[in-house]
Amino acid sequence: MANELEKRENVNRPGEDRWDQEEEHQLLGRLKESETAFEDAMLRVSRYYSKQDEPQIALTFMERLGACTTDPEKKAFCFLSMGQLMEQGRDYDAAIEYYMKALLLEPSNSCSWYFIHNNIGCCLNHSERFDEAEEYCREAIRIDSLRYNAYINLGVSLEAQGRYLDAARSFVNAMNANASDIELVQHLEDLLSQHDEIGSGISEIHEVIRFYRERNGM
Repeated sequence: MANELEKRENVNRPGEDRWDQEEEHQLLGRLKESETAFEDAMLRVSRYYSKQDEPQIALTFMERLGACTTDPEKKAFCFLSMGQLMEQGRDYDAAIEYYMKALLLEPSNSCSWYFIHNNIGCCLNHSERFDEAEEYCREAIRIDSLRYNAYINLGVSLEAQGRYLDAARSFVNAMNANASDIELVQHLEDLLSQHDEIGSGISEIHEVIRFYRERNGM
């Protein structure tokens, strides 16, 4: 008798499987909505504290966000964001550590991949590791040659290495990508006045500077 009851209890009622599947689908949908809401909230709060110039507080929320995902793309984004917060706090060594963690994940998102390399280069410049910085800046330019950030950081690296002509070329490329950077135009003028080889090596340099000065109303 007990065996018969056991058998009866294991028999599914008509429609029970379908009902369970529908409920599972609904529950998973709600869970996904909750996850998305949580991620959005953590990101918003982190950005809020960053704007309030509280990078350490912002970091705690970004760390919580990173700890709640196993997706490599999302983790890479979180590590990239953590590195940017450390840069904001001028802790360049800590920033490099976070960027390197993002680098190891090799995200497929080209924007993240570009800024990981660019930002490592920038932080290495701040740490006066100019030879290493050059490598990462050049890789960032290879990833996306239309963005101007890596051209500037490459120029800084080359200038610090005493390669003034190459630095000037990189700064010109940066201006071509972002014509509104007035400080960059002024820096290139100063560099030109200090190193005669730039004028002889880039014949059009004076015309380039004059063009961007006029464009920016300088």
